[in-house]
Amino acid sequence: MQSILTCRCRKTACKKYINKCKKACEMLNEFYVDDLINSTSDTTEALQLNEEIIHILGETEMNLRRWATNSTTLHETWKRANID
Repeated sequence: MQSILTCRCRKTACKKYINKCKKACEMLNEFYVDDLINSTSDTTEALQLNEEIIHILGETEMNLRRWATNSTTLHETWKRANID
């Protein structure tokens, strides 16, 4: 039941932001159970998607955790922003 509710919350939040944050909303529809696995080779795009996803999920009281990257730039940015 929780997975269905979580999925519905994500979809509802994305409807609000689909025009402003299209790629982030597309990514939020790619969850596997409760994991989001995706990538980009562009650090700037990754930072933008990160901010958009955090904002969208924040409206549903969901906190995406355990961000992973092999980019030192992203890692340091997340560390300064206290994103785990």
